[in-house]
Amino acid sequence: MDLEGRGRNLEAVLVEYAKQHISDQIRDLSLGKDENLELTTYNAPDECPFQPSLKDFYIPTSFDVELHTEMPDLEISEHSLASRIIELRDNVNAIFGEKYNGKLLSLTQERALLELSRSCLSQEEFAYRVISLCELAKSFDPSTLPKTENSGSIDRFGEFLRIEYPDEDISAIMERLTAFNHLRRLYPVHSDRAGGVVKSHEYFGIGYPVVDFNSAWELLRDAYTVLLEDLLDVLKG
Repeated sequence: MDLEGRGRNLEAVLVEYAKQHISDQIRDLSLGKDENLELTTYNAPDECPFQPSLKDFYIPTSFDVELHTEMPDLEISEHSLASRIIELRDNVNAIFGEKYNGKLLSLTQERALLELSRSCLSQEEFAYRVISLCELAKSFDPSTLPKTENSGSIDRFGEFLRIEYPDEDISAIMERLTAFNHLRRLYPVHSDRAGGVVKSHEYFGIGYPVVDFNSAWELLRDAYTVLLEDLLDVLKG
């Protein structure tokens, strides 16, 4: 068996994956300072999409990317935040699937991801976007969580983390999930006097009542991004 040849083929394929990933991030205008691509048997295709024998292995210092037409700065910002969240959710599911052969984060509606890339300039838009984000934050696949006396998905998820990762500090993750759950009670779905709503506004630093809707919306998406990053770190542990 030519182990050295297989190693070169693997390196060539990984470089092609990296180039494709970076190209997509550049096109999406969401390329960050540090990029991580999680490839596991759960999220990788059954067949290699590249022909390593046709690739000369080298790590390029530069390569060409075909760009789309330019977008306004505000649209770039919204799109970048959404792309980062989607990427993190994919990575969380990839790591979880590799370990537990299932999918942790599910979607009740694809529209929830679409809302992430939109701005928020009114009270009505803010309420609608927040509801979508909060639903997304607590959308755990019930089939992958332990069956306990707790019926709520967040409680069951907390139980899962405490069982599987007893040495990890999950308090920040659970506090943030609880705050998102309380924020879900925001008017018009429930009364804005429902328990925990004002406190959750304070937790996220968006004030109550909200005045600058788009800034508050960005803070909430940033908070969800941090939650996913923390969750990914725990799952990798």
